[in-house]
Amino acid sequence: MSKINKIATLLFNRDAKYIKGFGLDDTNFIFTLNLGVTVFILSVFVNFFLDIDYKVHLINFGFGSSIIFIYWLAYWKRKFKLARIFLHSVSFICINILWFTTEASAGPASVFFMAYIPLTIFFTPRNSLRAILILIASNLIVLYSLEILFPSWIEAYDNEALRATDVMIMTIIFLVFEIPLLIFAKEAMEKEKNEAVNSEVRKSSMIANLSHEIRTPMNSILGFAELLSLPDVTKSEQEKYINVISQNGKILLQLLNNIINQSKLETNNIEASYSIFPLPSLLEQVRDSLAPSMKEKANVKLQLSPIQAESIEIRSDFTILYQILLNLSFNAFKFTDQGEINIGYTINKNHIIISVKDTGKGIPDELKPHIFTQFRTGQADEQHLPMQGAGLGLAICKGLTEVINGKIYFDSTEGVGSNFYIKLPINH
Repeated sequence: MSKINKIATLLFNRDAKYIKGFGLDDTNFIFTLNLGVTVFILSVFVNFFLDIDYKVHLINFGFGSSIIFIYWLAYWKRKFKLARIFLHSVSFICINILWFTTEASAGPASVFFMAYIPLTIFFTPRNSLRAILILIASNLIVLYSLEILFPSWIEAYDNEALRATDVMIMTIIFLVFEIPLLIFAKEAMEKEKNEAVNSEVRKSSMIANLSHEIRTPMNSILGFAELLSLPDVTKSEQEKYINVISQNGKILLQLLNNIINQSKLETNNIEASYSIFPLPSLLEQVRDSLAPSMKEKANVKLQLSPIQAESIEIRSDFTILYQILLNLSFNAFKFTDQGEINIGYTINKNHIIISVKDTGKGIPDELKPHIFTQFRTGQADEQHLPMQGAGLGLAICKGLTEVINGKIYFDSTEGVGSNFYIKLPINH
């Protein structure tokens, strides 16, 4: 990383994931405000040593105070739309006043305009960007026209050296802080582009796997349904065929539920319906739902950890939590060929930590940072592992856990097994 990038990293920490709960546009807006506060502080320091007219000090102080208020409005109150309106309004007022009090286009106001335009592009959402840019262009045309037609309206500096010094200092300030910000913006766009390309490749691979996962249980259902129609099928064979149809139907239903849940999560169309229920009964239901599938793997045991308190109750969404634990348990089942799968919980002060542990294949270290990403299966050779899942399960678990105000995390050792944890407020 170059020195300029290191400076920008220290000043702005320009990465959307570090501001939890903010979208990319809102994160860019916050970092732009950080830049504004920094420029304000430096301007006060510089103007103190220059023989600048008191009007400039007042403008600078008014702009800086407004920036601090806007920062409070955006970061603490999360009123981003109102904060953006305030920022644009204050910026236009201050730059226009500065234009007439500091020798118009020959003073630092033109530098402010040049800096303001790329910053506006950086933090303004696409749907309102065109209108803002048209307003800036119109404002500049009006200001230049007034400067040409009414030169007496423009206040000049006391001497040329003072004007040149003020312009030079403001130019340096904006170059030092704005160039790294724009470099990061470019890198962020390239990163998003690469991630989109990689996601499309993974998606294509997983769609092929998804179609295979749908066809497999469907073929089993249709095949055993035809066997049931044969006249010489015994009663024991009928029961066996019905059991196979039932199990494959459940697998297909879970796959379809995952697809539906993922679609709801992407459109923010899923809400928690809270109720109070005993946690042990939920875990037992998850175990009972997975138990029939466990018959396929005689070397794997499914068990619940000893229940600590029969009466323990939590306030959460029963259906969502059940879906999360069923997905984690089914994932453990798919990747465990021998040993055990253990479902349990512990109480930690005001939280309950529910765990799903297995002695399966584990997760390679290089895939751990991406384990909750869509269309990732947690296995190194994702494109050549048959029947290893559609790469939606863990992404859905993370999304659903956040819906019920929980946290999901894991530890895993390749070749030893994986442990997944759901941390929830106890609320009992």
